[in-house]
Amino acid sequence: MKRTLCVFLVVVLSVAVTAGCASAPAVKADPIVGLSTVDGQPSTFDPTSLQKPTLVVFWASWCVPCNKEAPHIMALRKELSGQLDVLGVNVDTESEDAAPFVAKYSIDFTSIHDPELTISDALGLEGTPSLVLYAAGGEELARGRALEELRSEVDKALGK
Repeated sequence: MKRTLCVFLVVVLSVAVTAGCASAPAVKADPIVGLSTVDGQPSTFDPTSLQKPTLVVFWASWCVPCNKEAPHIMALRKELSGQLDVLGVNVDTESEDAAPFVAKYSIDFTSIHDPELTISDALGLEGTPSLVLYAAGGEELARGRALEELRSEVDKALGK
């Protein structure tokens, strides 16, 4: 009886430990239409249309960690120009609030304005900054809160 109980406990603990190590499943987002960029141009969020690996950066102008992360994102964009696309998703309430942030960090990638958090909610994201790395064609490869968490995944996506 004691032996059976010990075996049972080992099995239960093994399952509990390995279940805690499982990563969250990637969320596949359907195209989200009717959006606009921070400068007012019509836009759609559709990862399946991506032509190359793309880092999607969710940010807000008032977000202190976003302000710290922006120079690193821009440095990566410059370093991997032509290999990796960057797409921003700005969650400021007003699109005008994004302009000073864009100017301060010389952001030259498209940023979709999403004050209703439609994209964040569809992907199951909470808070900013959030980063999601996609392969060409839209397969989600990784997600995190800072670029340093995803750098090795970016390199892998580029075959480095």
